[in-house]
Amino acid sequence: WLKPFEPRADCNIQEQVHLCSSLFIAMTLTMRKALPLSIAAMLVGLAGACSWSKKNEDDYVAAIMVFSILGILFSLVAVIVASLPLCCGIMKPMGTIIAVVAIVVGIIAIFLPAVGGMVSGTGAVNQLCDSCAGGCSDQDKQIATDAMNGLGILVAYFAAFGWAAIILGIVAAALGCCICCKCCKMKDDPVVPIVSAVAANTQPPVVVVGQVEK
Repeated sequence: WLKPFEPRADCNIQEQVHLCSSLFIAMTLTMRKALPLSIAAMLVGLAGACSWSKKNEDDYVAAIMVFSILGILFSLVAVIVASLPLCCGIMKPMGTIIAVVAIVVGIIAIFLPAVGGMVSGTGAVNQLCDSCAGGCSDQDKQIATDAMNGLGILVAYFAAFGWAAIILGIVAAALGCCICCKCCKMKDDPVVPIVSAVAANTQPPVVVVGQVEK
């Protein structure tokens, strides 16, 4: 299915960007359509005496979305706050604190979707094992948990907008670094020499030709 998106040698930069965007959209749509089948494949070893419904799948995806949305919101706020001293010159005295917060929040936001994928995978397996007639063995539960955690990370970044958290997190961290490097409005204000009022108002004496100084 990737055949239509293969780049050609005569493509310019704009066409290559369009092809990459189309490829990413296709991958995202494919991931969303294949999600039920992927979940079924992950849990096939436990499905004999257990029940996995559409509601379980919706809860699983919703839990992943929560962490992805949190990552997007945190990184977006960090970008806005870091832009105030860097681009507008607002709150410059607090620039160092803002830079540290922006870098830390940006890095955390990048990994929040992955955390959501792992937490949701563990919760989904626990929920499935609770519905099993004879429960789950520790080995089967561990295998299913590892598989669902891996699937959850893929779903988080490709189908649950985790990629947006990555982009905004990187931007927030980069803005924090720019603040530390005193770029743009964070540059030190030029020092203007202060001339005293007495010196400014002092004028040289007027000398008239032929006048004898006393």
